[in-house]
Amino acid sequence: MNPLFLTPMKTWLSILSLLIFSNAIHASVLLSEFKGWQLQMSGFVEADYTHDTSPSFLESVGNNPIAGPDTPRGGSSPDRKQFSVRNSRFAFSVVPSAETIFNPKAYIELDLLGSRLSYPLGGSDDTFYGNPSLRIRHLYFRAEEGGWQFLTGQYWTLFGWVPTYVLTTASVAPGPGILYQRTPQFTMILTWSTSDHTQLQFGLSFEHASQKAGGVPNLDAGVKYSCTCAMSGLASATSDIKTEPFSVALSGTLRKFATGSTLALDDKLRKLNAQALAINALVPLLPSEDGKEAANTLTWTGEFTFGTGYGDAFPGWSGNLPLFPYDGATQDTYMSKGQGGYNSDGYFQLFHLQSFSTQLQYHFPGSHKYFITTGHSELSASNVQGLGPIPVGLVAYDKVDMNFVNLFHDFSQQVRAAVEYAKFTTHYLNDVKLSDERYQISGYFRF
Repeated sequence: MNPLFLTPMKTWLSILSLLIFSNAIHASVLLSEFKGWQLQMSGFVEADYTHDTSPSFLESVGNNPIAGPDTPRGGSSPDRKQFSVRNSRFAFSVVPSAETIFNPKAYIELDLLGSRLSYPLGGSDDTFYGNPSLRIRHLYFRAEEGGWQFLTGQYWTLFGWVPTYVLTTASVAPGPGILYQRTPQFTMILTWSTSDHTQLQFGLSFEHASQKAGGVPNLDAGVKYSCTCAMSGLASATSDIKTEPFSVALSGTLRKFATGSTLALDDKLRKLNAQALAINALVPLLPSEDGKEAANTLTWTGEFTFGTGYGDAFPGWSGNLPLFPYDGATQDTYMSKGQGGYNSDGYFQLFHLQSFSTQLQYHFPGSHKYFITTGHSELSASNVQGLGPIPVGLVAYDKVDMNFVNLFHDFSQQVRAAVEYAKFTTHYLNDVKLSDERYQISGYFRF
């Protein structure tokens, strides 16, 4: 029997009470108004307690592999317990006078999950969790007029229509196989209402290039259809409980890369074109009776993607291949991990990726504000075999996946708590399959 289940129930109840109390601190929405201009503040305080049966992960699992016990990251400890507040978040909005045309808005959102050069910093686990780094999540300017929306700055990618279809987990997002990317961009979206209940959205986005040597920005395009004829409840770990309409969406991304050959004697670069598609859907299986009340509703969401060159849309994915610089005399072609590797002929090849995610979320009847979510997600690359180089001591992996179930409860409009069980697995090319089980309790104060 797992040792976790031997923990006295009284101890678990004490931990849950501590999390709820620690988040129910006094907080208020700051609202300042001057000549019609408004400054608004929002966010949440979050505390997470996690117990993992392997020592591989921090708060967010992402698409990182489960490390074997004989590797440096795997270590000798069979499990890891963490208490963290690093996913707490706060944001500021500046909204001009209501008479202003184009309804402009400036927004900045920050959290405490900023990168550290090493973990644990200076060999101290306390320092890593107790002195986290501030990080910008979103920073953008947006204007809307006549069904058009224009956005410039750092925001979610249009590819995958993030974050509408991101799975709801208590574990800090994202889990394996979930499109989850924010990047500097210029985006245009046209919303066209075809009737009282239906609407179409068309989007086009020019984004920060995945690799500067590619020479052009990433290009995303998408179309989304939604219908309020069927609505059901859907909430993320920190968002308000509300109803969402039936929707289906299609999006694609085009990207360019340039790499040198490991066997080349000059600095000539080889151009690579990359493209990927994403299909998303949200279906109210048990819709709301009035379209507004989320109680006693069941919602299914799904996502399927395939293509090349979008490994950076899956945080943590690498296949265990390293960061690739090209050490030519005049060229600098650094790219993120997870895009591909070199074949036996010395040429770079992009990973052929495929992802799938699905979830069900049910909101219980009555006014008690309970909802439960269960789901599965996975990411795989079909051509990892034969690509390299593989760092000494590591084995390449070609698939990661997740299964989870959780329960959320709103004690009030501001105070929320959650419990979750999740199982993560990694498949290595030597046919070894490692797993990690996570048990988590989280508390949130939302403002």
